[in-house]
Amino acid sequence: MIFRTLKTLSSRTLKPAVKPKVRWMDMSRKILLTMATIMPIVIALLIATPIGAVTADSELSIHLQYYNGTAGMLDLANEIVTVKVNDSVFKNVQTNGTGWLTLSIPYAPTDNVMVEVWWNASWGVSYYVNYTALQPASNFNGSSISCSIYNVNYKPLDVANAVLPHAKVKIMDRNASVTMYEIDVGADGLTGNIKLPVDLAGTRYYTTTVLWTPTTPITLVKVYNVTGNATAYVPTDSATTSTAGSVVLPCSVYYITYDGYYSYIEDLAGILLHSQGDLTIFACIYSNGTLMSTQSIIEEGGTVIRVATVAEDDNPGAGNLFDYEFRIYWRWETPSLEYLIYWEKNTFGTISGNISSPPSITANAVTTIVKLLDKSGDPLALSDVSITFPIYDYTLSTSTGTSGSDDGCVDWSAIIGTSWWWYAPDEVPLPAKHNDTVLTYRITATYESITVLDETFAPIDYSTWSNRWGVPMLELECSVYWVSFELLDYHGRNLEGNAMLTVTYPSEGVEIGFLIVGGIGGRRLPGGSGLTAVIDYKDVYDIAPLEPTSFNINDTSTTITLKFPIYDLMVYVYDYYNKTIVEDLNGTIDFAGGLWPTQVAWYNATGKYHLFKQLPANGSYAVKMYTRSDGGTPGFDAPAARGKFMGSATVKMPNSDLETNISIPLYNPRIVIKAADGSELPQELKDVTWIVVGANTTSTTTYFLNNTVDITYESNQSLGICFVGGWAYPLRVYVGGVLVYEASNGYVLPDPSDGVIALNVNVYPSTATVWTYSGNYPIPGLVFKLQWSGVNISNFASSPATLMTSTWSTYYSTFKSVGVYGFDIMLYNATDATT
Repeated sequence: MIFRTLKTLSSRTLKPAVKPKVRWMDMSRKILLTMATIMPIVIALLIATPIGAVTADSELSIHLQYYNGTAGMLDLANEIVTVKVNDSVFKNVQTNGTGWLTLSIPYAPTDNVMVEVWWNASWGVSYYVNYTALQPASNFNGSSISCSIYNVNYKPLDVANAVLPHAKVKIMDRNASVTMYEIDVGADGLTGNIKLPVDLAGTRYYTTTVLWTPTTPITLVKVYNVTGNATAYVPTDSATTSTAGSVVLPCSVYYITYDGYYSYIEDLAGILLHSQGDLTIFACIYSNGTLMSTQSIIEEGGTVIRVATVAEDDNPGAGNLFDYEFRIYWRWETPSLEYLIYWEKNTFGTISGNISSPPSITANAVTTIVKLLDKSGDPLALSDVSITFPIYDYTLSTSTGTSGSDDGCVDWSAIIGTSWWWYAPDEVPLPAKHNDTVLTYRITATYESITVLDETFAPIDYSTWSNRWGVPMLELECSVYWVSFELLDYHGRNLEGNAMLTVTYPSEGVEIGFLIVGGIGGRRLPGGSGLTAVIDYKDVYDIAPLEPTSFNINDTSTTITLKFPIYDLMVYVYDYYNKTIVEDLNGTIDFAGGLWPTQVAWYNATGKYHLFKQLPANGSYAVKMYTRSDGGTPGFDAPAARGKFMGSATVKMPNSDLETNISIPLYNPRIVIKAADGSELPQELKDVTWIVVGANTTSTTTYFLNNTVDITYESNQSLGICFVGGWAYPLRVYVGGVLVYEASNGYVLPDPSDGVIALNVNVYPSTATVWTYSGNYPIPGLVFKLQWSGVNISNFASSPATLMTSTWSTYYSTFKSVGVYGFDIMLYNATDATT
């Protein structure tokens, strides 16, 4: 730095200035004031009145200023000074906000006077900062006096001219053995402006010290310490500084640079260390417990460490550090876990400057993959894995991957983040040692709420592990097995359809349920002994096996066969009289649970039974019988007869196979024809009564045409003649060739339990009386005959379909009201009556 040579004040040109309106009051002008008014004035006069003065002959107004380099002068504002005018001394006088002060002096304006100024600094030392030559007192009025005080802004810099934020600059007056300033450097690296005096009375020596630490609030390190003449601290122009108005203090702060290529920091497996996510790996230097460097983050094996060395006295920028420790720390930020993974004394020798090619370092960490396997050696995806970190006893709760290369691998995302940058989510550099103490971790894993792994491992043993793409991989086998189950019924057949199997671990109180389809299935299960199992099957729950009652899982090739009390149901379907078997129906059982669809019986044509296989004991089931929807039921192939409900029964399965009968309303209906009022038909009408019935359950309807008033129709499935209670059949009754009964939508047969079917037809009893012409006398002994036209049923057999569609019923209403008038008789005897 270049400093300007100090000149005496007498050689400077005095510059006039506007005289401020400040006056000092003397005692003679205030003699009449009250004591209350006089006392403060007296005190002021005692301060301002020169020693030995009696009267004030004139006032002296002067402006004090100090140096601001080449930027000009600054007002010495609001400062305490002592001023001497010849022999008159004015102590502890304060300048105003613009550096002016007014003194009442005992000299005439024409008297020659000499003015001297002392700056009374706040640290208790007065500095002689100005004196003038003798000259008339009037020359000083309105003038500026430049004091040998300099405005200084210090800027401590390291060897790369980088600022040192939060450093502390300390300046000491060696002559007075007093600290002048102790200033904290701001974030901009500057101290801010301070006033530095140069005492004209003699040589002053100042010591400037810069104290700095890379990380506050650790103990400060001396990085600059220079003692020199006060004049050496005076910046006189901007050319001597890095920035105008500031004085550079070159400090003994250097750089150690690892570039990650030629010089690097790696783990024990030869993988460059890298900070990522919540993991910070950093290097630093300590000396006697004091942090001497930045805690520099390591990325891709490289970092730059700014280190403070102890400054050499009076040799700016020079320093050295020879007794220190180079350290590397592993820190997981969120839980505040920190391990010292490297420690070495004086790694770089004496540090007295920048080190650009430091020796490569192998830290006590191992980039680690932990992969969990089942007993078959297959990756195991788990959601509940815990890893306990040593010393801190802190547990990381995590999981393992489910697919691809990370399948079964522990997820370290909580430490290294979720993005794949330097480390994949299943890779993490784990500390192997802490300050030379081997670290052992504990890992536990649960599967289906059962602990299947509880082991410890030490990354220092990585050489015995396998690896993935060069990264050490610890493979741990869990107590998890692939188990095959075979579920059998009582007859040793695999259970059909779905069965929900539940395996119970008694000692842990854990139940694991899963679906088995077709009686054979498997899955991974935790190992265990004394296990039990039950199944849910076809609406029966918690079915215990007949054998075995318990089993163990402890082998990779385990196959467990369980036999359950599940049996067959054979259903025989009979007619209403329980005499004749009804063949080949469609039997069904519906289940309430959603796992099982409707079960359809298998028909055994030889045994003529309907078989429901594999129904659990104690199950209660509603068995329903239908005609087959495909028309396959004999005697029921007509479209309207397909898929129709025939009957049902409720059965409860015992602990064995079960045979049961179901009776359906297939029967032999007996029909008796009666008159409309329920009376018997007269014999002459019985003889001309015809019943027409169609057995319509087959595709070709069989018609029965019978001349009777009392008939039983026998069902015969093999002949396609099937009469079922509740079903509708075509039925007409003709009396004397006249349709006297017809059900428009077919006659619905009643339930067989109703007995004989009495069919009241539209035939009514009538009485005819023949009177004389006058109408006064009946004529006895006459033979009366009533005739009508009708269908000759007895000779009509060629076309039953035509018979069934006859419209002769249109005569019925006339027959009911027939009278004795010849016209009516003749009309109904007419042979030409047509419809």
